[in-house]
Amino acid sequence: DRLKAEKRLPADEVRRIAVAVADALVAAQAKGVFHGDLRPASVILADDGSVRVTDFALGKVVSDYAAKAMAGGGGPKPKVAMYRAPEFLRTDLPDGKSDLFALGCLLYESATGDRHFPDGYRASCGEPHKGYPYHDPCEAHGDLDPALSGLIRRLLAPNPADRLPDAAAAAAALLGAAFEPANLLRPGEQP
Repeated sequence: DRLKAEKRLPADEVRRIAVAVADALVAAQAKGVFHGDLRPASVILADDGSVRVTDFALGKVVSDYAAKAMAGGGGPKPKVAMYRAPEFLRTDLPDGKSDLFALGCLLYESATGDRHFPDGYRASCGEPHKGYPYHDPCEAHGDLDPALSGLIRRLLAPNPADRLPDAAAAAAALLGAAFEPANLLRPGEQP
């Protein structure tokens, strides 16, 4: 509700909320569970300022999802397309790195106030290859905090292998830990 009302949150507030979300993902992943449907409606901001992540039902245990998908039965899909990692659209198996993509979407929306990615970025998500450069999802938002936009770029890497290794690394990056920058295309460059 707050994101709907304010559209764009201050960078410090974005970080505080995102660290709590990343910590919840760390706890879930430690039990072999990924969220699978992370979106603003799954993040509850309590009156006391605490953050709760809800609705882990879609995530199930990763091995159960993988077994279904490998058997050709597919699996559940996230409800909101914007937060759906590119691997949900391909035959790749989603996992905890899919949650990192959704966390990047949450960061993007809350830091920019924008729910739409540039067309070039979405086109980069079709058939990504590890290490290939991709269009900058933050290209229209040059006023973003540089560290936050750098993290958003890494979390929104079209190929899961190019994202941060896990939710713990995302939490650490939100708290200031260094990480490798994203491999982005220069403006006008094609993949």
